[in-house]
Amino acid sequence: MKKILISFGLLVATMLPAQENYLLVGGSGWNKIALIEKESAAVLWSHELGDGEECNAVAANSGGNVLYSYKQGAKLINLKHDVLWDYPSPAGTELFTATILPNGGFLLGYCGNPARLIELNAKGVVRHEIAFETGISQVHGQYRQAIKSKKGTYLVPLMGKAAVIELDKQGKELNRWSVKGNPFSVLERSNGNLIVGCGDARSYVEIDRRSGTMLHEVTNENIVTSGCELNFVAQIEALNNGHLLVCNWNGHLKKNQTIQPALLEIDTDNRVVWKLKENKEIGRISAVSVYPLSKQLKKQIKQSTK
Repeated sequence: MKKILISFGLLVATMLPAQENYLLVGGSGWNKIALIEKESAAVLWSHELGDGEECNAVAANSGGNVLYSYKQGAKLINLKHDVLWDYPSPAGTELFTATILPNGGFLLGYCGNPARLIELNAKGVVRHEIAFETGISQVHGQYRQAIKSKKGTYLVPLMGKAAVIELDKQGKELNRWSVKGNPFSVLERSNGNLIVGCGDARSYVEIDRRSGTMLHEVTNENIVTSGCELNFVAQIEALNNGHLLVCNWNGHLKKNQTIQPALLEIDTDNRVVWKLKENKEIGRISAVSVYPLSKQLKKQIKQSTK
């Protein structure tokens, strides 16, 4: 397997905690999900997707099992590719939200009329569910990555409404923040502020949660790059050093746009300090998650790839 070495990326990766050097990645239009070593960009493990499966969420629990959405549902698998549970969504709906909760449970969400958010326990059994109306009739244009906030509410980026909404545990709307583009993802900062990936607006913004004021916007006008641009800004993941991993999806290219690196690391000064390009082994990326790779899991990966 050929390794792609990125010299500046190597320097940055060595400054990160060891566990943040391993990333799960996937994306709409790519026929697999993969575990990569950030320092070398080497693919350590991958899982093939079936025909028609569209992945827009990947995550791993503390045991190294992999959760992913596949449009018709969500699955939890182990590194041997065994399915531990499978949650299919109802006919006429599309499931894109699949995250792991701090208590070891899972949050799934599917688009529909009504749309739903479902919490599962660690064994994949439903323990809570809410229904809500998005105001968007076309199922595919409703939302991608919803999350549960630290307050126990739900944050949902509505693609077709250019807004992020906050729902309580009964599905009642508490807040609404307007943003640009067709927002794909929302990230909650430790101070409660929200970072929103704004899709085709080719930007992401930070919103003061209390006032609704936009504090910060990163676009191609103020990003400090090394020969790359933002395309469709999908999921954004925070690293412990304050940097952000930005999924730079290449699926909606217009005539004036070219294929860009699929994953970027951007520091607090808007500088791109690391990038991962598409190649024969890496496809379009719209989802990313830090993977908790232990010595035991490294052995399992070696065994599963033999």
